[in-house]
Amino acid sequence: MTRSFKILFTVDVKHNFYEDEVSNDIEIVPTKECAQLFKDGRMHFRTTSTGIVVLYRVDDDDNPFVNLNGDVTFTFALYLRNTNNVEFLNFTDFTAGSKTYNGKNVLHFTNGATDGDLDFGYIDHLEGPVFTYRFPFDLEDTGDSATLTVKNEDGLAISVLKDTEGDPINPPYAVEADPGGIYRQSVDFNERPKGLYTFEADGNPGQSEEELVYVDEDLYTKNVFGLLTLNYAAEDLYSNAEAFDMRFVRKETTWKYFIVNKSGNIDLDAYDLGLTDTSNDGSNPSNPYEDNTFTKGTEPDPNIAVDGFDTVVFTSDQLIPYYESPKLGLNLTKAEPPPPPNPPQTTVIKNLPNPPLKGVTTDTSEVYIYI
Repeated sequence: MTRSFKILFTVDVKHNFYEDEVSNDIEIVPTKECAQLFKDGRMHFRTTSTGIVVLYRVDDDDNPFVNLNGDVTFTFALYLRNTNNVEFLNFTDFTAGSKTYNGKNVLHFTNGATDGDLDFGYIDHLEGPVFTYRFPFDLEDTGDSATLTVKNEDGLAISVLKDTEGDPINPPYAVEADPGGIYRQSVDFNERPKGLYTFEADGNPGQSEEELVYVDEDLYTKNVFGLLTLNYAAEDLYSNAEAFDMRFVRKETTWKYFIVNKSGNIDLDAYDLGLTDTSNDGSNPSNPYEDNTFTKGTEPDPNIAVDGFDTVVFTSDQLIPYYESPKLGLNLTKAEPPPPPNPPQTTVIKNLPNPPLKGVTTDTSEVYIYI
């Protein structure tokens, strides 16, 4: 009998920072429970040049060789292939609703109702089975107290505390703040399944917060960057091969150029510095750059003199995206001030460097040019 396999699903990792939109920054690894599902279901997990593929064995009638009965969830851990790859963190926009990546969160991708882009959000904490939960708000007034309720993925409140006799204590749990004004509560998930839980913390009006906590003893000890969960209803598991895109988006920032007249060769009283942009020349259809305009600050401004040298500052009027290919056509020019009208401009530096991707980035990307 010939062994035949069909595709269950694929996941491609994409990022519009790259010209081909293919990202090799993320490694997708099945959890221990997911690997067991593959084994039980006679499935094969494979990495590809763009992500992963999962196949299942079929019999001679093209039916699943082993049918996993019931609803199924495949869970994968996501790792940065290079843990020192700060550039990926810097050129990627991790905004999800009102949240953005802070180094402590865990990215969370899930499949929606249809094929296509995976839904993206955040898990606030990844924890082991026993930990102390700190509320996302502190004491406001002396004597205040707060309550904690923990719910499972079905939205049902569950017990995560026991009394001295070992019997479950039902939520909500009243919590007093410690002397520092911080609310903390020890919780125990040893008798609970691994997975996602909602922590509902309630205090004074305006102090109600919800956080998502993923409890997994194995993953807690690893440097997990994110999680991927693919949920299948029993009737949909083998219906169609699904193709998912795990899509990352490039960051856009304000570019700020500091032109430092270190040599003193340009008389800023006699010449007017300018910054022109001709990057959008149409030669590259996938070029995400536009011709941007830059506003020049007061020149020279002694309050922003760099290393004591006269400094002229140009700030982009629009947000500019990070992109694998550099933005060319940014030119530093000089011209004699009027009169005469419309004085000719002379190029001082062609193709100014783009902001660096290393180091700490903010919403403003700074570039220092010494002339």
